[in-house]
Amino acid sequence: MLDADIKRYQALMLGNAALVIMVGFVGGFMLTFAVLGRIELWPLFSIDYQVPGSVHAWRAAHVGAITNGLLCVMGAVALPFVAVGRARLFVAYGLIFTAWGNCMFYVFSVFGNTRGLSGGYVEGMGQSNMYDVFAYVPAILAATVAIICMVLIALGALKTVLTGNGR
Repeated sequence: MLDADIKRYQALMLGNAALVIMVGFVGGFMLTFAVLGRIELWPLFSIDYQVPGSVHAWRAAHVGAITNGLLCVMGAVALPFVAVGRARLFVAYGLIFTAWGNCMFYVFSVFGNTRGLSGGYVEGMGQSNMYDVFAYVPAILAATVAIICMVLIALGALKTVLTGNGR
């Protein structure tokens, strides 16, 4: 039986995951418009307008946001295996932060000069702009938090297997 904290954390994680995935769906429309070179919802309308950003960047925004939403879903499913207390709290909020931080990375990097990979000068790409910084900072923090969350999930799940408590 799941305790109330797990259910609350899971609901919060799943709700945020759904929102991040919806951002990925919007990225899918932007990808389509970037490929077409216009905004078109056939047979309703077509507007000659080139959306900013490259096809590559919009593809990454589409797939990346959906993947990070699914990472949050995985964490919600795995949450009962994580130790009670601070570890469980860290995983719940950490994966929500990771999903949104990486979602910001993908969206802001569309408008950046360095693809959000740096906040400074990059040889061959030039000087970053504010969008690169808005992409880079949350992503590097999210990467660190995600690694810690995965370690906590792995330890909890493997402990369950090794101690035989999962029967």
